[in-house]
Amino acid sequence: MFKRYANHQRYNLANFSTAHFNLDFDMSSLLTRLEQYTLRCPQEVLRVTAWEDNIENIVLIFRGFSSSLTCPTATDPDVPILTVAARIDSIDRLIAPYNPEQPQYLAQGLAIAEMEMYLAALDI
Repeated sequence: MFKRYANHQRYNLANFSTAHFNLDFDMSSLLTRLEQYTLRCPQEVLRVTAWEDNIENIVLIFRGFSSSLTCPTATDPDVPILTVAARIDSIDRLIAPYNPEQPQYLAQGLAIAEMEMYLAALDI
């Protein structure tokens, strides 16, 4: 599995701490940053699990585009997938292409603060 992705970007997260991040964020800004992350790391897919109004919303982000697996996705890319009221539970980093029957996880169940470290490592 790892030989196939030998050029997979490695992150030096030793110098990052969740204390450095302001987690009062704008949801659309965070999603935009996650989309930018997938543009910089096209070998990865992000799977975001969020809740809004007691409804689970699973969003896939790949190569700069977001799409909901569980809720309708607007055809207009300017319409946010998640609203400000949404609460992100976890973010998974997976090897692209995404196969729901056999997902290949790079990291599973990341909190926003943990994902912020990956974003900061790429200056996103």
